[in-house]
Amino acid sequence: MKKTKATPNTQKRIDCFSLFFIAVMAGALLVVVLIGLFSDLGLHPDEWDVKMCLDYGMTHFLPPDMRAPGLGDTYSWYGYTKLDNYTWYFFLAGKVAWLAKWLFAALPYYRIPNVLLFAAIALIVVCNIRRKKWLAVAFGICVQAWYIFSYTTADALDFFWSFLAVFMLADENSLLYRSTDTQKLSPKGLAGLTVLGVFYGMIALGKPNYLSLLVLTFFVLLFRLTGAKEKETRRYLLRNYVIIVGFFLLTYCFRASFDLVHYGFDKAAVSEQMAIQYASPDKNPLTPIEEQSVSWHMMSKGATLGDFFAENPEWLSMTFKSFCGITQLTDTDTWYYIAMGILYTAILACIGIYTFRQPKDVRGRAEFMIGVLLMAGGLVASILNSYIIDSQAQGRYLLPVILIAGYLASRTPGLFEKRYFKGMLIAAGFLSVAFFGLRGVPMFL
Repeated sequence: MKKTKATPNTQKRIDCFSLFFIAVMAGALLVVVLIGLFSDLGLHPDEWDVKMCLDYGMTHFLPPDMRAPGLGDTYSWYGYTKLDNYTWYFFLAGKVAWLAKWLFAALPYYRIPNVLLFAAIALIVVCNIRRKKWLAVAFGICVQAWYIFSYTTADALDFFWSFLAVFMLADENSLLYRSTDTQKLSPKGLAGLTVLGVFYGMIALGKPNYLSLLVLTFFVLLFRLTGAKEKETRRYLLRNYVIIVGFFLLTYCFRASFDLVHYGFDKAAVSEQMAIQYASPDKNPLTPIEEQSVSWHMMSKGATLGDFFAENPEWLSMTFKSFCGITQLTDTDTWYYIAMGILYTAILACIGIYTFRQPKDVRGRAEFMIGVLLMAGGLVASILNSYIIDSQAQGRYLLPVILIAGYLASRTPGLFEKRYFKGMLIAAGFLSVAFFGLRGVPMFL
């Protein structure tokens, strides 16, 4: 009798949780649309030069030589053009922007691609949240993960690919597992493995911080290989993995080949030449070191990490603010950042404790430890990036953390039956969407 009575109540609580995060997605989408369609150009990070790169991608299909005429407007004050990055964002999103400009002349066409990417992720969450409640962790409690879709930035496509990677990794019925479980290779099976290789190659061509998702995928698949009991199973798994890696390398090498054609083996010299031509005086290679910006290339100037933090004492706090908020310059709502810090810590701790309490779940424990190491590695990499290149704090560089946490949460479905855990996620989701709307809209409109 007790079990019969508990089942409807449990189902009702699950439905309320799902409906709440459907509402969170709707609220976040509304704010993304408002900011994306109605905020002025240039209010968002690096948007001027990114838009110029997107404009180039609207009418071109292949990466240009950075010395080509007509690229001057695509260069930032750092002295480089993002068209030189390996991402295909500008050429893929550029075609969507071209169509948007043709269909909706009055709208900011350059933001339409990212708004559509957000809508796609939101739709995935809405359609799957009842069965995959871990999606609340991966995309329901982080403002910065929403904000990057409201303006023109290649980070949006990198996050989109990585979200799909985690979504497949957490679903035993996904293309990833269906393809790698193919015993007798067929045209259909080979097509799936090819798509996966190209897909993971696209992640590798994006921002380096998203490589952590590839590392996580590698270990999950490795554990699956080593955990297979039958020799025949290990044989076809290994064969399929090799095929994926092969197409992964082809995807990466195809993009790298353009550099070889344009510059041979002298790309570094060409990059310095263009930096001399376009970089602002405080970052120009020809400017004497003592006259350059103090925060620019600190390591090459002989500064230590201690010097870096002495020069940027609020780097960690600013990074966290722009991770769970919008920009690193927000000096209000201290209570919000404290609350989110407590909630994030508690959510990850609950996932860890629940994982280690599961009997004989060696793989789950190993995956959790690897996930935490990758999170820590992401923070270290962000510190080194600021120390070596520019000391500006960037919370968006830590966005892979929430995707990793989402995967770890997917390994603990029983945890989502706990009221206290769902309560923490609801609190984090409510604070996030409220902050995004109440602070984001007035900030940009």
